Amino acid sequence: MFDIESTKEEQKEVEDLVNSFIKEVIHQHNPKFNLKFHDQSWILNTLLKPIILLFNPKFYSRTSLYFMNTLWVPNGHIHKNKFEVLQLLAHEYVHAHDRKKLSQPLFYFLYLFPQILFVPFLLLSMYSIWFLIPAVVSILPIPAYFRYKLEYRAFLVNKVFNYHIFYMEGAATNEYIVWLLTSFKYYKAWPFKNLIRIKLEKETISNQAPYKEIVDFLRKRNLITL
Repeated sequence: MFDIESTKEEQKEVEDLVNSFIKEVIHQHNPKFNLKFHDQSWILNTLLKPIILLFNPKFYSRTSLYFMNTLWVPNGHIHKNKFEVLQLLAHEYVHAHDRKKLSQPLFYFLYLFPQILFVPFLLLSMYSIWFLIPAVVSILPIPAYFRYKLEYRAFLVNKVFNYHIFYMEGAATNEYIVWLLTSFKYYKAWPFKNLIRIKLEKETISNQAPYKEIVDFLRKRNLITL
């Protein structure tokens, strides 16, 4: 479950932080939120494993997956660094905040739009072959504004952690977020790099919800001083 190089005290500290953040912060917007490891899921570890490895060979060592109120994480990976796990959970907290605000059905529809249109257009092509044109177009990596906005909001967590904890230069954080949102990591959600850079440079978020709740938790635990 934990990195073999970490001590039992460090493991206990991370475990306490994880449980506290989930209960005190995430559960305010999603009381059903849970955290589990890949090997705790028979579906992920057996049924879907060949398909997952085909498309993402590093999934079981590097990739986290949120599904049905549960965040599935690589075995042991999440406990290597307490700040890494808190940043991951904070990212999911922003999504939980937005899912509650929008409702889960609307959140997922917006997140998957326009690629989600592929299925209805494909079904409609049974009645007219012309529907194959919008079906093909919709599944291409065309701009997905709502997915960009939802992930942009969640990745602003990186700016919070890099400023308060890692003391990283703001420009480096911004460039990382730009790369994520314009790459195939998010199916080229918003390929307009300069527009994202300009928006990131203007952000002042530490005193705004939902980021304020994250900063307040970190201060309460004496993890930051800024």
